[in-house]
Amino acid sequence: MHTSLLVRIPLWSAQAIAMNGTLTSPAIDLARFDRIDSLEFQLADASNASPSIEIQYEQSQDGLVWDAVGDQPSPIVTASATLFPSTKKGFHAVPVPLISGRFTRIIVTELAGFTTTKVTMALEGREK
Repeated sequence: MHTSLLVRIPLWSAQAIAMNGTLTSPAIDLARFDRIDSLEFQLADASNASPSIEIQYEQSQDGLVWDAVGDQPSPIVTASATLFPSTKKGFHAVPVPLISGRFTRIIVTELAGFTTTKVTMALEGREK
């Protein structure tokens, strides 16, 4: 029986994102993983409002030339405040679609217009 280790790949820890701004993760080499299981994220806003982000991904075969975010079938999360309205401060785990490129980057866009949104995010993947 083959078992694989679940590995956490931290992307950001309480990283501030500007109003209507974006965050782009470093390139993540997927060659060491059988698959990426989930993306976990937490949002915080000093005004106790409901921050909202969109989470998308890009992929690449060589880590240099990236496809456009719009080339992906759909975002991982379209609007966090709409999808998770009742537990705004907790961590959320969402499935990640199959990524066919060898490398990926996660792109976060702030949607709600708050200047104090902070993002904590990690991927979890099964190591080969």
